[in-house]
Amino acid sequence: MTMSEWDRHGLGWDLTELILSKLPLRSMVRASAVCRAWRDVLLAHHHHHHHRPWLFLHGHNNVVPRLGRTAFAYDPAAPDSWVSFSLPPGCFAGAGGFAFASPSPSRLAFAPLLREGDAAWRHAPTLASSRCSPVVAALPSSSTDTSSGVFLVVGGARFVGGLVDIEDGRLPTELYHHDVDTSSRWEQCAPLPAEFGSSSSLCLSSAVVGAGRFFFVYGTYSCTVSAFDLSRRAWTPARELRPAPGLVAAFLASGRGGRRLLLAGVDQGGAGAFGVWDVDPETLAARKIGEMPPELRELMMSISQEDVAVRCVGEDGLLYVVSDEQHRAYPACACEVVGDGGGDRLWCRWSKLPPLPVAGSSALISRFHKMVAFCSPVLLRHHLVNLN
Repeated sequence: MTMSEWDRHGLGWDLTELILSKLPLRSMVRASAVCRAWRDVLLAHHHHHHHRPWLFLHGHNNVVPRLGRTAFAYDPAAPDSWVSFSLPPGCFAGAGGFAFASPSPSRLAFAPLLREGDAAWRHAPTLASSRCSPVVAALPSSSTDTSSGVFLVVGGARFVGGLVDIEDGRLPTELYHHDVDTSSRWEQCAPLPAEFGSSSSLCLSSAVVGAGRFFFVYGTYSCTVSAFDLSRRAWTPARELRPAPGLVAAFLASGRGGRRLLLAGVDQGGAGAFGVWDVDPETLAARKIGEMPPELRELMMSISQEDVAVRCVGEDGLLYVVSDEQHRAYPACACEVVGDGGGDRLWCRWSKLPPLPVAGSSALISRFHKMVAFCSPVLLRHHLVNLN
């Protein structure tokens, strides 16, 4: 149906889009099944607009892997509850609307987030290097072609003879065009700069800026940062990004629209405050724009402990902070960076997330040896009902 036909026979395309765009994603999926016209409106809207990232938590059990299928998803458009679903035990990351699992150290499987069942999973070709806990990103193929995408696998500890080699973790960066036929191979590029060491994803965070052209990787404890230029297939020289001398652990994320960087972390020089900085991606100049309120800090962090038992994930100007402490039942909060531009035109809006659902009660949570946290939008096109 053309837009002129919409105007003659209904509410009009623009008004229908405005109404449907107010729905949470799960309601959009149900609305898309009503008729083909609504499906077309929703698909067009979702293609041209930013998708707010969800928070995903996935419990792992090192002894009984099948217990590690439990996962929880938080939709910022439906802020009063969590979605419970399942992921395979080998799932270790998510990005760009996909979940990633490692069936073996040299294989990568991927599926649309929230799509359950073995049929949803596809397997990429064998990686050139076997690795443990790499960083995985999903980017557009180029700044001018956002209709196709690539997966980027960075770092991770090397496997030698079935053992992890912690002495030499400098593995090549590998790219895979997942929208091309599955016979395509991984493209090998330069490894992370040597300053990152073994570069396990457990101590790295990342952010995509510049319309997907630059992929930044940041050392949580070393405060080392470098960017992979997708067009040049090369890394920038490693630099230090430590806006506060007492910063002991920090996490990198992208700002609204992927134009700026955000840094969030624990500043022991500020009595253990959890601060947020706006960062220029070119100069790395940073300016503090906010700090976690005391009541949330008391909920999330043990002030007396030496280890930093929180982690932060986020993108598109929305940060999620999750406690790593099992006895606290993994509380979480959100920080939305509000405003336009950078520096003094930005500020933070904090909120507490609801507790994990009944299915994630202490009886179940106590079975997890660790909780994997990641942040990603959920893409509507992966869930639309086919009305043809």
